[in-house]
Amino acid sequence: MPRLGWKSIPPMNKSEAGPRGQNALFFCVSLNPAIDTRLVLDEFQVGRVNRVSEVHRTPGGKAAHVAMALQGLGANPRWIGFAGGATGNELIEGLRRLKIEAVSVPTVQCTRVNLEIVDTRATVTEILEPGGTIAQSEWCEFQKTCANEFQRIASKKIVLISGSQPPGVPAEASAVLLKLAQASGCLAFLDTSGSPLGEALAAGPDFVKINREEERSVTGIVVNGGAETVGVRREVCSDQSGRPWNCRNSAAR
Repeated sequence: MPRLGWKSIPPMNKSEAGPRGQNALFFCVSLNPAIDTRLVLDEFQVGRVNRVSEVHRTPGGKAAHVAMALQGLGANPRWIGFAGGATGNELIEGLRRLKIEAVSVPTVQCTRVNLEIVDTRATVTEILEPGGTIAQSEWCEFQKTCANEFQRIASKKIVLISGSQPPGVPAEASAVLLKLAQASGCLAFLDTSGSPLGEALAAGPDFVKINREEERSVTGIVVNGGAETVGVRREVCSDQSGRPWNCRNSAAR
C-alpha cells in the first residue's frame, strides 16, 4: 500500500509524431540512472524536523528525462541503462508505466536515489548520490547491450548519451559509447560533464549540449557571455582534426 502523500507523475499526453518522428529510432543511454524523490513542504528548515506534504518518486537521470520528453512529443524512445536492486526494479517499472521501452543491464549494487527538497515559499535543494560502483563485467555487458541495440534497422538512428558516470566505469565510457553508436550508423548526441566530457569530445559527437560551467571545465576559460561565449564554443565544438559539430550552449545549472 502506498505511503500517505506518495505520488507518481502520470504519463504525458503523446503528440502525433510527424513522418520524421515515426521513422527515427532514439536510444536514451544512462550510465548513472536514479530514482528521483521529490519532497514538497511549506518551509524547509536546516537542522530542524521537517514534515512534508507530498512525496513524488519517478524515474530519474538525464536520459530518463530525455526519454520522457521524446515520448511526450510522439516518438518511441528506447531507454538503455544500468539497474540494480529494489530501486532498479522501481526504475524499470516506472519507465514501463510511462510506456517507455527499457533495456536494462543488471548490477549488484542498487540504483541510486536522488533527493529534491521543494520549499514552496523559496528554494529547491538537491542532494545527489554518486551511484553504486559498476563492476568490470557489468561495464562489459553494458557495451555489448548497446552495440546490439544500436545495430537495429531504422531510416535514422539517434543515440543520446546523457548524465553523469558512476564509480567503476572508465572516464572514457561516454567516448566508447559514442564510437559504438557511430560505428552502427547512428547520430551521437552528448550531454555530460567533467573529465568524461573532455574524453567524449575527442570522439567527435554529432551534437553537444554544454553549459558555461562545463565549458570552463574543458577550456579553463571563465565565460561571461557575448563574443567571448562564441569564441569558447568554437574552441569546444571542434575535434582534433578541426571538424566542427553542432553545439548548444545553456546557462550553468
